[in-house]
Amino acid sequence: MPEAFYLGAYWGPRIESLDECADRLTEYLARIGRLHHAYASWFQRGQSMAEASRNRVSVNREAIVRALESGATRSQFTGKIVEDLGYRVGLWNNEDSTPVGFSALCGSDPRTVHVKNCVVLNLPEPESAGAELYSPDLVQDIFRATVECWDPEWATFSNSSMRSLQEQGPTRPVAGWMTYLSGNKVENSSKQRSVECTSFLNGTIVTAGVDPLQMSEVQLAEVINMLTTN
Repeated sequence: MPEAFYLGAYWGPRIESLDECADRLTEYLARIGRLHHAYASWFQRGQSMAEASRNRVSVNREAIVRALESGATRSQFTGKIVEDLGYRVGLWNNEDSTPVGFSALCGSDPRTVHVKNCVVLNLPEPESAGAELYSPDLVQDIFRATVECWDPEWATFSNSSMRSLQEQGPTRPVAGWMTYLSGNKVENSSKQRSVECTSFLNGTIVTAGVDPLQMSEVQLAEVINMLTTN
């Protein structure tokens, strides 16, 4: 059975206000919602699917602020939001044919490298209608929108099998079909012409081949080598 991918973007301590996080999230959901119907409607996760299906989150600033506020950590003594722990949100699209999950932690200043600000899109398995979400052009558009809206240190479009073949650590980028590194101008010095490096914003996007579902282990190994030597 083909394996589901995820799109993850990660960055370290970066305190941002509730308003700043809401601006980023509103813009992001609006942008990806225009790219495919699977990203157009969102519901806040609940204790059950029935409960969650009633918790629709409109893609407007007021609704996004409320969703982020509900996921904030509050002081057990005062009930006030502990702002430097950031804002969490968990959403899903409530679609049977193309189920997508979304989670985010933004605005935090964690005192440990084991906690990172991040946004993650979990895609369905690339079968039937779910295969639509693996169109190379769509993946590239969603990936670039993620990097532009969230300004991460690194981002990846990968899956569990790819991740298991790599050295893992809280600050180590994970190679995928598309991988972004901020502040790094990655160069491809090998003969793997199907691995392409493209300057993007203040970093580099590395793309392995023309189709995420056709990426080879040789290409993955090359991307891993590029990320560890640059």
